[in-house]
Amino acid sequence: MTVTLAEERFDQYRLCAECSCNIGEARQLVDDTFSMWRKFIIPRDRVALTLGYDGESLSFNELSDSKLQDVHELLSLSDDEDNARFFLELIVHKNVIDQRISLYEPKLFGNYLATTPILQVLTVLSVRFDNKLVFESASPIERGGSSSISFQSVGISDDNSNGEDGKRIRRSMFEVFKDNSFSRSLPGSFIPHDFNFVKEIGVPDVDLFFKKARTLVSAIYLVNSAELDEANILEYRLCGYRNVTGVTSLDGLADASDLMYKIVDWAYTGGGSSDKIGLARNVLSLYISGLDELSQHSEVFNAINSNYQIYLKENVESYLEVKGKITDVLVDAVKKTHDLVDSFVDSLKNGIFVLLTFVLTVVVVNGLKDTSASAIFSMTYIWVVVVLSVLMSVWVFGARVSSLRQFDKAYESIEQLLKRNYLGVIAEAEIDSALNPIRISNRDYLSRLSAYYARVWLLIVSLLITGFVGGNLYLESGKASVVVQNEPPSTQAIGPPVNLESKPVSVTVSPNPLTDPVLDSALNRRVDMRKNTAP
Repeated sequence: MTVTLAEERFDQYRLCAECSCNIGEARQLVDDTFSMWRKFIIPRDRVALTLGYDGESLSFNELSDSKLQDVHELLSLSDDEDNARFFLELIVHKNVIDQRISLYEPKLFGNYLATTPILQVLTVLSVRFDNKLVFESASPIERGGSSSISFQSVGISDDNSNGEDGKRIRRSMFEVFKDNSFSRSLPGSFIPHDFNFVKEIGVPDVDLFFKKARTLVSAIYLVNSAELDEANILEYRLCGYRNVTGVTSLDGLADASDLMYKIVDWAYTGGGSSDKIGLARNVLSLYISGLDELSQHSEVFNAINSNYQIYLKENVESYLEVKGKITDVLVDAVKKTHDLVDSFVDSLKNGIFVLLTFVLTVVVVNGLKDTSASAIFSMTYIWVVVVLSVLMSVWVFGARVSSLRQFDKAYESIEQLLKRNYLGVIAEAEIDSALNPIRISNRDYLSRLSAYYARVWLLIVSLLITGFVGGNLYLESGKASVVVQNEPPSTQAIGPPVNLESKPVSVTVSPNPLTDPVLDSALNRRVDMRKNTAP
């Protein structure tokens, strides 16, 4: 058969062929076509096949036995033994599943890459590319590709995982690019590493396209702004110590491709930052007046590295200075923590002083001077002590809570101050790593000491209230025993009549050491009254 059309793109593979044959040869061609394409078509793709003979044709979208029978029935309609035109058209619609896409004829695919404008190819590729893409070839092919775009034969396991770490690195590089460069020409979120073939696949047009794509993306990442037109002409602008502008073809940058990629890889990976990109642009602007001259200055990469080392040395001095200032701030913060503890202890001392003053001046002095010990431990004074203790406890615990809040607020202010003033010199994570351990240890110290002194306060208050309540209970029990001893029995036996004119009986009451002087005086008055009323 003669192939009249064969092409392969990202979305489809198409093959058209025809020949002149008799009915028997046509039947054999149909059987061979079905047998070959059943093995050749990758299952994830959809097929559309059209077969025709002697002016009759049949189209279908599967290679089943029933469709094969339909074709034979079509051929049986022709009873002409002479040769007739037999043709077929095969279209395979490709699908991307699990970041894999089919490849049927690598050379045809390479021809498509070589004859199609590069921006158009990148636009189509970006729709199918999601951090990784594997081309699985139904034809034999050498395994190769980049870290994110690879080529291999069907049935070979993929060991190029490019997992979460790869996604993170790609995302980080593209974010840095968006912050430092601009281009409306670059579709998707490609990075130069996507097109840097670690190993070529042996298809010249494919290998050449990926090298050209790496050149384009590297140039866009290297300069401040760049635009590519349909004729593959790049217009760019680089801003360094001097402004460098120019217009060049991608072919004119081919010799500088490796050096551009090397500079971009250094600037954007391994902790790439705006400082590294800016430094590279500064040095480049001193060496070249156009990107096409870069291939003549292989020493420029060493110059960039040397300037970066000088930059680091100056930055180290600033870094050490900032670290010293942060240390001073932390030392001051520790001192303030101890001051908060001292303030809380002073509050506790004031509370104890108030209670002791009350006990000594109000309770003891006034109680002993005016009445007796029973007045000191009366319910009135107990309630005064309880109320005063509760109020002072509220004061002490309020002081503890206030100290902790002052501590938290002070450290928040310190953190904001450090990040606002030194974030351009030192990383935020390093500020946090220096501040957080001190914050945690100092707060724990303040919390533990304040809790300890609060417990001491509660112990003092508890002992004071317990002493007053115990004294009250002791005196109340003494009063109860005296009343029981001196009250007459509730029932008495009726004896002989008492002679009212008889001589009065002398009654002597022995003093009870447990009785209260007030009660003793009351009993003595009762005895005297009986004596006076006796005849």
